[in-house]
Amino acid sequence: MALGVFVLTLAALLLLKKIILFRLKAWSSKSVNRWDDIFFQALARTQTWFLLLLSATFAVGMLKLSPAADRLFHNLAFSGFLLQTAFWGSALITGYLAYYRSARLASDAESVTTVGVLGFLAKLGLFSVLLIIGLENAGINVTALVAGLGIGGVAVALAAQNVLGDLFASLAIALDRPFAIGDFVVLDSMRGTVERIGMKTTHIRSLDGELIVLPNSHLINNRLRNFKRMRERRVLLNLGVLYETPLALQNKIPDILRAAVEGQNRTRFERSHLSGLGEYAIQFEMVFYVLSPDYQVFMDLQQAILFDIQGRFQREGIRFAYPTRALLLRHFDSRVSGKEVPSLFNMPP
Repeated sequence: MALGVFVLTLAALLLLKKIILFRLKAWSSKSVNRWDDIFFQALARTQTWFLLLLSATFAVGMLKLSPAADRLFHNLAFSGFLLQTAFWGSALITGYLAYYRSARLASDAESVTTVGVLGFLAKLGLFSVLLIIGLENAGINVTALVAGLGIGGVAVALAAQNVLGDLFASLAIALDRPFAIGDFVVLDSMRGTVERIGMKTTHIRSLDGELIVLPNSHLINNRLRNFKRMRERRVLLNLGVLYETPLALQNKIPDILRAAVEGQNRTRFERSHLSGLGEYAIQFEMVFYVLSPDYQVFMDLQQAILFDIQGRFQREGIRFAYPTRALLLRHFDSRVSGKEVPSLFNMPP
């Protein structure tokens, strides 16, 4: 009779699992809500051995076992339930993280990083709680075990300082959000786009195409520049004109520079002045802003402004300066001790 109950219960559970998964899959395909997909993925992680163990529990209830065997079987069944709960919980957390990542990556990449780290901590917490419950159910003194693990944890922490430093650095990145996936960052001489933020390392794709793997602690402890967080770009432009440029034309140059900037969209002019008298040029300085953090937009607008300045200078007859040196020669004769000495430069004065 116990064997019959086991077979019938197992068949019913397998059929029930198949029907529920079929119904839930059909429902999720018609629904725009992602929660039903997440629950489907979690139920799909129901293990066959768990159904076998559950069926055996019903069947064993019909048998008269010794107290020791009965206690052993119930401990085994409870441990199997805890392990299956770990599969369900892990699938729920993984499904939620995948849904959140796909929904928020484009609009809020920083929160994706935070949720990824918190998801890892949630799984770690879930497994830890289930492990403690399982050990306590097996009759192990959990209090003494936790105390022993605390002492051993100190030794492990001292031996793995670098690893733990990277783990805590990943938590700091998740909470402080100095950068996120897709950000263009600069660290020392390294430039690239963040592709992945892990618990120990961060992957950055450089401009040359290679993948750079950096410890999280290195990113936290060094000065990092995040170009994606820019709201606008400040441009400082220096140029020089010839000293032969008439003063009346020099007075026009600040207005010419201003007109070249204001003639472009998505720019904001700040100032333009004669900034100095250089070694070979009269120097002018201009500052303006490009109202976009995008590097391609910045380069396009700067190029358009420079072309416009050249055109305006050509129409006004203003010439740019380039490095030159003028050598002045003087014709002279000198007499030493009553004798005529040939001139050093035999040229007219």
